[in-house]
Amino acid sequence: MNWRKELSRSVTSQAQLSRFLTLTEDEKAWFSSDSQLPMRIPPLILNKLIENRDNPDYPLRIQSVPRIAEGKVLPFESCDPLDESRFSPLPGLIHRYSSRILIYGGEQCALYCRHCFRRHYTGEAAGRTIYDRLPELTRWLKAHPEVREVLISGGDPLLSSDRRLGRLLKAIRSAETPPETEGEPADPRVIRLCTRIPVTLPSRVSRDLIRMLSASGPLWLVTQINHPDELQTPVRNAFNTLINAGIPVLNQTVLLKGVNDSLPVLKKLMETLVICRIKPYYLFQGDLAAGTSHLRVSLSRGMELVKQLRESVSGLAMPVYAMDLPEGGGKIPLTESYHIGMDGDSHIFRSKTGNIHSYPEEPVKS
Repeated sequence: MNWRKELSRSVTSQAQLSRFLTLTEDEKAWFSSDSQLPMRIPPLILNKLIENRDNPDYPLRIQSVPRIAEGKVLPFESCDPLDESRFSPLPGLIHRYSSRILIYGGEQCALYCRHCFRRHYTGEAAGRTIYDRLPELTRWLKAHPEVREVLISGGDPLLSSDRRLGRLLKAIRSAETPPETEGEPADPRVIRLCTRIPVTLPSRVSRDLIRMLSASGPLWLVTQINHPDELQTPVRNAFNTLINAGIPVLNQTVLLKGVNDSLPVLKKLMETLVICRIKPYYLFQGDLAAGTSHLRVSLSRGMELVKQLRESVSGLAMPVYAMDLPEGGGKIPLTESYHIGMDGDSHIFRSKTGNIHSYPEEPVKS
């Protein structure tokens, strides 16, 4: 099916959703609220909800069907929890880290995740993407050769047409820094395309799109899969086609209450991702986005889950547990240290099983 036609069959209203699911009182109440983030559930996700219609706490339903709890905003929550606006030298461009930037490549999503941290603008019709400012973007990139990676995010950039997205990719490549030595190959920037489209609308992953992305390398696709049930057959096929075309795929999972906050679910998810040749990249602690407290897992619970996960899966299947600090503090890993300290000239470590081991400090040569 044409992906635009499939997208048009998405459920966006209470009346439509009630034809397929018996809504709870909490779900019904949301439709009378003034929530900023709209609802859109594409057919592929809706079919899974229908299969589990008698379970209002089905993990994919928690992610996609809004509840009145979204109207509860805690004092420490924010509509812009990463303070992205403070790091925006151009509309639609975020420059928080010296070596990389993030640009908004779309406002719309095929599925509006209820934990979205960009809910302050995601779902709007237009206004904050970079597409109307491509000449400015090109000039800015040429003036900042220290930027080595460009992240295209949104909303979802893959809801843009091939033509529109192609113009953006060409603009990024046209701003490449020429080599200092004549005859040396140019040092291209790495592009990271951040999208959930292969998970929510895999029909969008066409041959033409894949050809364009392959020709725009080096390019990595970064997706978000939060539960094993999201890896349906069409989804796996879409990722398989991308990877076979030479496009590496990373996954960023968000730790969500009632969705994946248990060791069996996390273990199955990470191991299944590896089977699909998708590298588990990050496991994110929930951002302090307004109206998302009912989905956040406590930090202490998250740290305990990650400790258990590290003891259960290989390094290949182990993501980095991380959080974006509030007030624009940036991303930090929430790693458990196995280094206890020093004993004389040796470092002392505690293993995963609790045993103590030493490792000598190399002597300083005079």
